[in-house]
Amino acid sequence: MLSCAAPVLSQTPSAPQPRHVTVGLYLNDVATLDQTTGSFGADFYLWFRWQGNWTTGDVNSTVAADIATAKASPTGSFSQLAEYALPTHFELMNGQVDALALIAAQPDYNGSSYNFLEYRVHATMHDPMVLNNYPLDVQTLSIEIEDSFYPNSTLVYVPDPGSSIDPSITSGNGIPGWRYDAGSFSIVVTNHLYATAFGYGVIPGLNTSSSYSHFDASFTIRRPFANAVTTLLLPVAILLALTLVSFFISIDKFEERLALLVTAVLSAVLLQVNFAQNIPASGSFTLADRTIVVLYVVLVYGLAITVVQKWLNPEKHPRAVLWVDRVTVVIISIGATIAIWWLFYSVCDARICSLPIGVSP
Repeated sequence: MLSCAAPVLSQTPSAPQPRHVTVGLYLNDVATLDQTTGSFGADFYLWFRWQGNWTTGDVNSTVAADIATAKASPTGSFSQLAEYALPTHFELMNGQVDALALIAAQPDYNGSSYNFLEYRVHATMHDPMVLNNYPLDVQTLSIEIEDSFYPNSTLVYVPDPGSSIDPSITSGNGIPGWRYDAGSFSIVVTNHLYATAFGYGVIPGLNTSSSYSHFDASFTIRRPFANAVTTLLLPVAILLALTLVSFFISIDKFEERLALLVTAVLSAVLLQVNFAQNIPASGSFTLADRTIVVLYVVLVYGLAITVVQKWLNPEKHPRAVLWVDRVTVVIISIGATIAIWWLFYSVCDARICSLPIGVSP
């Protein structure tokens, strides 16, 4: 007799799932924003929330034993440590912690099966400053966090939509000299792929790269337009006015006219040096640099016209010299105005250029 039996299918146990940890942040204060070093001080609350057993095994001795077990397996993987993983190994990827205080550590919070960790962090953060449009530049400040030990096969961050920023920062005077961009605060989590296994690639079965959950809380700030008016446009306008006034001085008083123009040139150089001292030597050709170049062109043009008029012997051609003076005034007035307007228009939007300091869009 032939008997039919259902074939026995071997089942491969599913790989352990990584632990999902919700990460949130409340930015309490931003201080000591230094544009020359691209650094700022941050005071924030950071919390982690997850479900599952809160094991006390997440200490070096116990974890080391589990790591050895994971490495010895045919498909050695940190994912076998998911049930032990706690989010206590976080590190700042774009800064360093100056002070760290544990605020709360609550397993099974109020019987909800959620575990909760909260820290208060004082840190010095670093973000590269984009200065092409200085002093109308827009900067993005961020706080970036990763777990220093567990890759995303073991621990995965999930952004907490309850993250926020303190109203003292979003107000007009929250960050002196800057204005917060309303609604710009955001949190995202991405996978950060490293093209290295940090030494574990020599172990058979392990990858030659590694990937970690990357938490990023960021917001945007910009300088008020009033700042550019008082520090750049007003001095440039005064020097342009001095240049125009020089052409109302008779060429017979050549020394007086020349002295006024040379004084304007020296003042323009000092203005540029002053701006250069406030930003790092990054090689950026800033809006301030471009505006002062326009001023240099006007001053050189004015000096050249003055020298040519003296060379033409104004006593023999008084009417021609007077005509050149009037034409020069018109050319400088129209040319400089159009050039500076175009420079600012190319980088200026309504949110930058229409609002005084202390007013949020």
